[in-house]
Amino acid sequence: MAAKKDLGYGLLDAQGRVLLPLEYRSGHKFNDSTVVFHSPDKQKIIKIHSAESIQLVLEANFENISKSQTGNRPLFTFQEKGLWGLMDYNKRTILPAAYDKIQAVYDNQIIAEKDGKSGVVNFQGKTMHPFIYDQIGARFRNGNYPIGKAVSAGKRLWGMVDSAGHTLLQPEYEVVKQLYNCNFFLIGQLGKKGLVDATGRVQIPVQYGDIYELKHPDWVMEQQEETQARHVRREASGLYFKIRNTQNDLLGLWQIGKGEILKPEFQWIEVLQVGGPYAVQKNDKKALFNGAGQQLTGFDYTWLGFNPVRPNVVTAGLPDQKRTLLRLSDGQAIETEVYDEILPIRDTDTGYLVSKKGGYAALHAPDGRRLTPHKYKAIHSCTVPAPPSTMPAGRRIVACAVTHTTDEGFLTFVLDDAGAEYPADDR
Repeated sequence: MAAKKDLGYGLLDAQGRVLLPLEYRSGHKFNDSTVVFHSPDKQKIIKIHSAESIQLVLEANFENISKSQTGNRPLFTFQEKGLWGLMDYNKRTILPAAYDKIQAVYDNQIIAEKDGKSGVVNFQGKTMHPFIYDQIGARFRNGNYPIGKAVSAGKRLWGMVDSAGHTLLQPEYEVVKQLYNCNFFLIGQLGKKGLVDATGRVQIPVQYGDIYELKHPDWVMEQQEETQARHVRREASGLYFKIRNTQNDLLGLWQIGKGEILKPEFQWIEVLQVGGPYAVQKNDKKALFNGAGQQLTGFDYTWLGFNPVRPNVVTAGLPDQKRTLLRLSDGQAIETEVYDEILPIRDTDTGYLVSKKGGYAALHAPDGRRLTPHKYKAIHSCTVPAPPSTMPAGRRIVACAVTHTTDEGFLTFVLDDAGAEYPADDR
């Protein structure tokens, strides 16, 4: 596209040859590779195939045309006698020129303005929402529309309607906003926030300083090829929400269908699994609360870690930089001892753990129980083509371990799921 002073807009190829005369007042390129050129009573829509190849899609003599409201669809708005309608590229009228403005086109519905008011009509000309609103905002992802009512200069209150013609919320809220990851809507009145679902039913009363989506784990059992089924953690939204205190930035927890689980008095909240427990932070220390909002542990931990392949175990950090393992169900320590480090076995997703203490490693079961003494220099994953000849039936190899001999050489063992060791070459 090119323009030249005192001439207008048109098209030139890479060598400067004229593909479309520079005689139009305006030109706009759109994402579907079309360019709309228009002057009063003269318009063209051109499809650009390459630097040298163009196609005339439509030629018209309306007062004006535009594709800004129709995106990549083969539609355009047109103006006749000062009013706007909607057509396709074959000049088939979809909506007659009877509106002050075509605001947006969604699927087969159109937000339009008439006599200073906004409404919604469909491609068959049926009025879905009458022209009684001061404003209809951009359609939400689920098909609902925000509707606005002017209450003073520059101020509107908002409500919500659906695409079938039903009013879901009267326009009496300062904000109606769809949340990013789920089909709920934030509403606000007098500076406070609440939450409604897609039908307009209140899920959280308008009483909090703010409300935020909170992702939570969604555990599924997944069968892997040539391995046992294992827990796999997916992220989900729409069940839990963080609620903020109206007086400060402290947070609480709300569960849809159950209500306020935790009062807004924490710095940080994480849902470890649906139904609890929940990890929270206060005064820079962390604790566990159960699904009913009852405290399981003291605020004794600097951090609480949660690994997707160990859905029943929490790794907890202590102020002296030691580590311990907690049961997810009740927050109690699984072992009385503490460790310098706790890690999953590298390159495996079996859920077995390695703890380190005084420079030596021990093997832990997926439920956190220590299976071996701290006597190995290293514990790592390994592939064993055949089980050791002395391994009892029903057990399986889960790791390999290395230890020193008396002459500072090394011995390698395989460890089974009960913590028993076998020489690596005993197969």
